Amino acid sequence: QNERKTVYSSNSIAYFRFGDGKVYNSDRAVHLRVHIGTISAILSAQVVSANIPLLLSRQSMKKADASLDFRNDTITIYGQVVPLILSNSGHYCLSLSRPMDSPHAPNTVMFTSPLKVDNQDSNLKDVRKLH
Repeated sequence: QNERKTVYSSNSIAYFRFGDGKVYNSDRAVHLRVHIGTISAILSAQVVSANIPLLLSRQSMKKADASLDFRNDTITIYGQVVPLILSNSGHYCLSLSRPMDSPHAPNTVMFTSPLKVDNQDSNLKDVRKLH
């Protein structure tokens, strides 16, 4: 609950081009606390009207001195080796929450992939499939 209180948004103007070639604009950024390995930080994310997951920019990854290890499906980021999750579509995903065995772990799991709003049974099946 305390971390939810730290989330805020701000006005921002930014433009992005993704795989489809279309340009998307953002008029706000959301700032939220994330946990990568043992590091806690505030992540600023631009909000666009597109059905895409949260993406970390190449510039952000360079700033974090990140490097991918494809052989072991890990990322070295902020000097720590962190396991990566492989999505159903074959993309790497990085957990931004505390490990569940952490003393400060949340009681709920944040699920960021699009869920079917009107089909709770299917949503529960999709979430359980991750575990």
